[in-house]
Amino acid sequence: MGLGTALRAAPRCGLVRTLVRIFEWILAGATRTVTATRNAELPAKIRRLLNERLGERRASVWFDGEARLDVREGRLRIESRSSFVSDWIQRHFRSDLQAAARETLGSEELQWDVSEAEAATSNPRARVETPAPHARPTGRERRPEHDRGPTPRTLSSNWRRLDNFVAGTTNRLALDAARRLGSGPEGVRSMVVHGGCGVGKTHLLQGICRARRERNPQARVRYVPAEQFTNEYIQAVRGGQLDAFRARMRRVDLLAIDDVHFLADKSATQSEFLHTLDALDLAGSQIALASDAHPRLIRKFAQTLVSRMLAGIVVQVELPDPQTRAALADRLALQRAIRLSPEGRDRIAARCVGGAREIEGLLTRIDALRAVTGAGGPVGAGEVQAILQQDDANRGTQPVRLPEIVDVVCNRIGVENEQLRANGRHRRVTLARGLAAWLARDLTAMSFPEIARGLGRGAHSAVHGACARVQALLDADARVDAGAMGEMMARELVAQLRHALRAAARP
Repeated sequence: MGLGTALRAAPRCGLVRTLVRIFEWILAGATRTVTATRNAELPAKIRRLLNERLGERRASVWFDGEARLDVREGRLRIESRSSFVSDWIQRHFRSDLQAAARETLGSEELQWDVSEAEAATSNPRARVETPAPHARPTGRERRPEHDRGPTPRTLSSNWRRLDNFVAGTTNRLALDAARRLGSGPEGVRSMVVHGGCGVGKTHLLQGICRARRERNPQARVRYVPAEQFTNEYIQAVRGGQLDAFRARMRRVDLLAIDDVHFLADKSATQSEFLHTLDALDLAGSQIALASDAHPRLIRKFAQTLVSRMLAGIVVQVELPDPQTRAALADRLALQRAIRLSPEGRDRIAARCVGGAREIEGLLTRIDALRAVTGAGGPVGAGEVQAILQQDDANRGTQPVRLPEIVDVVCNRIGVENEQLRANGRHRRVTLARGLAAWLARDLTAMSFPEIARGLGRGAHSAVHGACARVQALLDADARVDAGAMGEMMARELVAQLRHALRAAARP
């Protein structure tokens, strides 16, 4: 007979009752301790299983800093630092988490939470996922419910999300317009977004389509590049299937056409595109277009088509500023399971002026190098600089000439070439002259006397002084009035000018 049973069988005197209560309290405490110990060990066991499935390095990046594993009421709880991290883990690691939870807890039920830091601003709700009975987990994730519609070919599960778009001062207006367009026909009816390569135009268009479809799963949404529109139109004309082509492009609630500048100098396709826009407008459908230039600046574009494109919101996305590039570097590195030190991130942001694609390329090279060398830990500024120097050595660009430097500086700052070579002392002209001299010393092998003759200066001491003034601005992290480019840090201005010159010098 156990001690507890014996005590209960004894006469119910006051002393015995007291002893029974003490024993029950000790027994309950021991049970709670065992349960707490077991619950504390379960996340570690799940983590070991994730290390085996994902690899220790990849699991460490996501589940040591970006998300935390816990066990609550018999289910695995994943608490993430942000909704972006939560969404990424759900789309890429859900099946692995379910497998680990099934092996450890006997249940595939997952609970997704966002940390309190973001909950204060975004008010996310915890979401519990219960797998269907008898469901068999697979390595490939199912397509989300909002991606399943009556016309699955018109929607790709790889479409980007507006929630994942890194906002900054250079793209906030475009992002706001995209959100309004994606909210439905009661908002914006048509939008044209334009800007250079790698600034996020495709991300915005795909994000609009995804937001529209998530808001209304039955909405007919179609996203196509202009090249695909052209090819399908040509095939339809040759195959006598023009009606079917028009039905695909015009019987939609939202049509997004990327890279519409591709239609330049294609008069027949432009005419069909114009009629498509008119038909969509009459039907009350929404239109989202992207181009590398303002509609008025696209060469060999029909004026009627330009006028039609200008009827809606026209917004420019400029190159990201340093803060936005730093945020992009962090996010893109996170997607590749790469940890960046603050110094490494800042070095990437300072160099990759061209936008997300440049950052992606650099991170890809960093990831490849680390896979070969087996290096670990956060990526520092020295590691980034070593790869950048290797890129410079292998770039294979044509030599930069002084007239090209003068042209780029004058166009970006908004002064005339004659003003730069004259003796004017206006602040903006003086800055342009100093930048041209500094860039000539940095990107060419010209001497001070040669630069002075090229800039119309009588003595090389003037060029020497101009270079010294620009270097002083760079050393002091000073802000300058860059004319047409607005006020910015001198270091950022030089970085953008160097980027433009490198792009122009590629063979």
